[in-house]
Amino acid sequence: DLKTAPGITRLIVRTIPAIMYCQYPARSNAGYGVYDFDFLAKDVLPNINCIVGKGDPEYVDVHKRWKERGGKWYLDQNIPSLISPKWYRDRVGLPPKPDPLTGEYAYEYWTRSYGFTNPFFDGVLADEFHDENRPDYPGYIEAIKRIAGEDEYKDKAVHLWTVRTIQAPFFRDLCKATISAGNKVAMEFYLNEKPTKKGAREQLYGRVRRDMLQWNKVFPGGARHMIHVFSIINTPPYTINVHPEVDYKVLLDMQLNYLANAQENFGLYGVMLYQASYSDEETIRWAGRLFRHYCIEGNTDLLSERYGYKYRPGHIRNPDFDQGLDDWAVSEAEPGSVTTASLQQLGRLLSRRHVRKVGNHCLRMKRSANRPNTVSQEIRNLKPGKLYCMKMIVADFGAISKGLSVNEVLAASIKIDNVQMLPAKGFVSSIQNVAPRSGLFKGKPPPWMNYHWKVFRAKGKTAKLVISDWASDAEPGGRAGQELLINFIEIQPYLE
Repeated sequence: DLKTAPGITRLIVRTIPAIMYCQYPARSNAGYGVYDFDFLAKDVLPNINCIVGKGDPEYVDVHKRWKERGGKWYLDQNIPSLISPKWYRDRVGLPPKPDPLTGEYAYEYWTRSYGFTNPFFDGVLADEFHDENRPDYPGYIEAIKRIAGEDEYKDKAVHLWTVRTIQAPFFRDLCKATISAGNKVAMEFYLNEKPTKKGAREQLYGRVRRDMLQWNKVFPGGARHMIHVFSIINTPPYTINVHPEVDYKVLLDMQLNYLANAQENFGLYGVMLYQASYSDEETIRWAGRLFRHYCIEGNTDLLSERYGYKYRPGHIRNPDFDQGLDDWAVSEAEPGSVTTASLQQLGRLLSRRHVRKVGNHCLRMKRSANRPNTVSQEIRNLKPGKLYCMKMIVADFGAISKGLSVNEVLAASIKIDNVQMLPAKGFVSSIQNVAPRSGLFKGKPPPWMNYHWKVFRAKGKTAKLVISDWASDAEPGGRAGQELLINFIEIQPYLE
């Protein structure tokens, strides 16, 4: 160590990985608005060096500005084996994909894209390859080798976007060809929340570590050729934020902390978070701060601990009504108008990703014309002066239970006392699920839900939350007899 003393300056030199923001442009699917350069200016752009996104001419000024700052930009482009839209083929003058794919076709598909023709782009991120012995893979290998051998494209990359594991020989050959050409493999590690911090850590140091060790065994020093892709898919209509008791910010912190500390990640080429349009604005800002904390400053401690964030904040109890009405005070307009219910695969139908036994219970409120039904609970463990956010899912119980897809903004309201509400931050959006349809919705359009978002500043250590099936104390706002379905009531600290 070089100790500071009069006349001595301490210089710290660190290697910085590819820090990749995905993607630009982006508009929130849940209602948070547009994530443009003005939004990204404070917490994200100063803490990244790569952007993944579109290359259309309408964004050329943004592309130029980013390149002038010294950043790289890659086109997020579907591979023709999965998605080959006619509008793209028409624009670049290509016929439908041959079966099996030829090297010539893959070469033209990539080199005619904006990733190669846009002067401010550094290549493509080819999305996505699976661990299979697909007959198209030799064609991709041929194209990758051809591009790498041409001086015209010496500054253009074809990075592969892939799922985890590397068992199939064709897929291994594809990864090997990619690495030999000087390109990288972006591998997905999209982890759902676990109900406990211990479970989350076991997932990271078990499942993720297993796959990283396997990758390094097949490709010695393989972390140097990998872009590790975690997920920020944490809002409807498709979310890995599946446990309302858990603060997703802490899970995201744990994932980057794993990369910073586990030996199998030594020399990791890059890290990327997928993707902005599926994320809330808070998490995108938090991701930028995590990038700086780990990738630039070289820290190895949990940033969430510096902020006082806990994996399970403990502000609300029984937020999914898994224990019926326990912990909730009930005021019924009529006897039996407030109950709980269980519907098969409800969690998945209302956007929770890859779950079967989570989110299947709900509050059921039958609206009366006389007065509102309400449930209430004390919000605990607040810090006066600090900001918090609340999320809630509301749907039409009758429509969901009958397999009907109905787009409607439902009359429901939220009141929180002893806090300062920030109305400009809040909204209610109507969202249609995009997850695979099953059960009552098999072969039908997917269901709709209302997503409630509130931000408030605590005035004391506790507050009272009241949820009503009326639009206000004075107005029902909806038809009498309609039954609301409510779950996923999440309250957690909000990043100021």
